[in-house]
Amino acid sequence: MESSEKSAMLHRDAVLTKVAESEDQDNEVRILVLYTGGTIGMGTNPNGVYEPKPDFLIEELKKLPMFHDSEYAEKCLSEDHKNFLVMPCTKQSKRIIYLVKEYKPLLDSSNMNMNDWAKIVNDIYIPIFEVLVCFDNKVLRGNRTIKNDAGSFAAFISPNLPPLASLEIKITVDWSAVFRSGGTEKFNVHTNMCHNVGILRIFPGITSQTTYGGGNAPDNRPDLLKIFQEATNMGIIIINITQCTRGFVDTSYATGKSLLDAGVVPGGDMTPEAALAKLSYVLGKDTWTVEKKRKMKVVVKEEISIMDFELIESVAKTLSLSSTEGGNLSAGNQDGRTALHVAAREGKLPVVQYLLHQGASVHAKDSQGHTPLMGAIYGKHLSIISLIVKTGGMLSIHPVRLAMELCSYAALDDVEMIKAWRTAGADLNVCDYDSRTPLHVAVSTNKKNAVKYLLDNGASWELADMFGNTALSQAQHLGFEDIIKLIEEKINSTKMT
Repeated sequence: MESSEKSAMLHRDAVLTKVAESEDQDNEVRILVLYTGGTIGMGTNPNGVYEPKPDFLIEELKKLPMFHDSEYAEKCLSEDHKNFLVMPCTKQSKRIIYLVKEYKPLLDSSNMNMNDWAKIVNDIYIPIFEVLVCFDNKVLRGNRTIKNDAGSFAAFISPNLPPLASLEIKITVDWSAVFRSGGTEKFNVHTNMCHNVGILRIFPGITSQTTYGGGNAPDNRPDLLKIFQEATNMGIIIINITQCTRGFVDTSYATGKSLLDAGVVPGGDMTPEAALAKLSYVLGKDTWTVEKKRKMKVVVKEEISIMDFELIESVAKTLSLSSTEGGNLSAGNQDGRTALHVAAREGKLPVVQYLLHQGASVHAKDSQGHTPLMGAIYGKHLSIISLIVKTGGMLSIHPVRLAMELCSYAALDDVEMIKAWRTAGADLNVCDYDSRTPLHVAVSTNKKNAVKYLLDNGASWELADMFGNTALSQAQHLGFEDIIKLIEEKINSTKMT
């Protein structure tokens, strides 16, 4: 066999291997686990008491087959991913590959402060639409959850809202209760939390403020009510929440109404933890007026139940359906396509804006695994692409497949399609199986428009493919003088800047 034929066969085998690996990777789900320090990773110290122990949790997980498939990890994970752990294959032939990022130093949750909360949020790289608590085979809304038992697996409960999902033999999800972001604003992390907040509980006869039962404080204590009134007049915000596990603040009682009249904000059925965090967030908004801060009862992230009378009033005013009242605008058809999929693909910008404001999910996938963002890309609808990305939409395509898409459009000189992918966040220097970039392909097929667009938008002429060819050397070898000139002009302009 000729050496050239042998080399070609070896290359073909390598490509087929990479294709198989790519298909395996499409069946992989990657998760980041932040271990901040807690019971699950504690060990005993020299005094025999439990405390967070560095590197203890990860090493223990590696020993347990139910949490780490060491054989698959050794065979399939690259050197760059040697610190990742792999769960056993699921019934759906999916692999969960996860990285445990351990904080240094580890912290017991009892020792955390608001700065630590901000660090955790900043370490999560994607937009956070909801924080959930997964415990004892149940998924609970984080801002509705309280710790109810210090020594049981059923440690957390959500007293005023049923679980969002139950993880049993089958996973059941209450989709009508799942939070859907009702806006198109870019996700931002707010870390300027006010530390000057606190919780004060009262009991009969106390000389300071708090409430019990249905949100009632003594209404026969004008001295207390006067203090509350003076405090609220000074711009101090006081929230009234019940000390009961279930239920809500009821201002229909004279004692509860007296606090409302004194300027105290009724907190509905917020948990003490949610009320504390929300007050800290609101008071940290330096640009907000006191009146805006006092709107603590406005629902932000489903942390307060909409009482029946409030819902009736709202419907009476608007007579319109929204996701808050139970409409699931993220429901799919037989192909899994949602209304947002269709509107994005067809270029219906006003419809897309409406759906996003009503909480339609940008992450929903159809039967082909495509999100609404992909539809907008294939339709070349740049405004819709930008809007979906701003709302939190992200590309979920494997890098090699992305490279193949971009290279094919470069070969067709389809600048508008390349522009659509770039607007969605695609890296124009992504490489295919031969380490060829879209610029390599545009040069080799003499597509001047694609070459110019790629060069103007960050494509590198210095990257070499697996045969050692750069875009410039390829153009020189093929004698494409116009393209050589484009590349050399870009090189010179770069040197000047």
